[in-house]
Amino acid sequence: MKYALSPIRPDQFQLACDIMTAQESALNPEFGTVSVDEMQMFFTSRGTLTGHTLMLTLDGENDPVAVISITEVPVRGKFWTASGWLPKFDLADVVVEETIQLAKSLHPEWKFQPNVTVADKAYIEAYTSRGFTEIQRSHSMRIDFDGIYPSPQLPSGYSLRTLASDGDWISFHQMLNDAFEGHFGYVKRDLEDFKSFRTESAAFDPYGIFILTDNAGEDVAFVESTNEIADMNRSFINTVGVIHAHHKKGLGKLVMQQAFAYASSQKRIGTELYVDIANASGALRFYEGLGMRPISSIACLDNPAWAN
Repeated sequence: MKYALSPIRPDQFQLACDIMTAQESALNPEFGTVSVDEMQMFFTSRGTLTGHTLMLTLDGENDPVAVISITEVPVRGKFWTASGWLPKFDLADVVVEETIQLAKSLHPEWKFQPNVTVADKAYIEAYTSRGFTEIQRSHSMRIDFDGIYPSPQLPSGYSLRTLASDGDWISFHQMLNDAFEGHFGYVKRDLEDFKSFRTESAAFDPYGIFILTDNAGEDVAFVESTNEIADMNRSFINTVGVIHAHHKKGLGKLVMQQAFAYASSQKRIGTELYVDIANASGALRFYEGLGMRPISSIACLDNPAWAN
């Protein structure tokens, strides 16, 4: 099989998204779409992340038919991946090999742990044949709104506010580090990296970040909604958490309900998020209890000797 690789151009951003949408939609009719905003960190950069994307064109084809895309994540010493191809072509092995070679050319000493849709057997096989095994699995969860979603009823003395000041950023950063301590793959970012990762995203929405304060004046929980899938008229919850000292009080439910209410007020038809199904906190059951349902599963694969 002969093909050519070339760096992605800005006028090809939407084409790359269309290719990945076609692949995922062929596996799951509920998938929706991949947006340029969602792929920004792979096409260009975002905060300290640097993207590298190649377009693959087969001999005899006028237009690219596959996307090889990775992002450097320095704080974790690893890559994120987002490659794909038009489903009418048998390109799993080629795409996987070129993705690995691209990563190897940059940082062969880093971790390379691709995320692959579980339903894509050819994609999974292309990695497992190279020694990769599954180390973690996540669900993409969705809730569809039936009319206006109501705002939560807060306990006496509790309040919610949106992100507005430097102090709010500091509190948000501290709470997230506390809430996510010990979670799979989580690495703390310094405040400036934490902030730029969000503000440099085209999907950033400061009015979608809510901080919950208790009746003693302590910030205890948060939820972060973005516009990453606004093209599907849905909101996306990037992070949600409760500091450890205030677990088991129903506070996570309150901030999630606030995120749903906010999305509903923007005329969104629903909300999505990702959840690690092995999360020891019981996150999957928590989201199901809020009316969310899984629409797809994603496997994280690893081969410590991937660059050898």
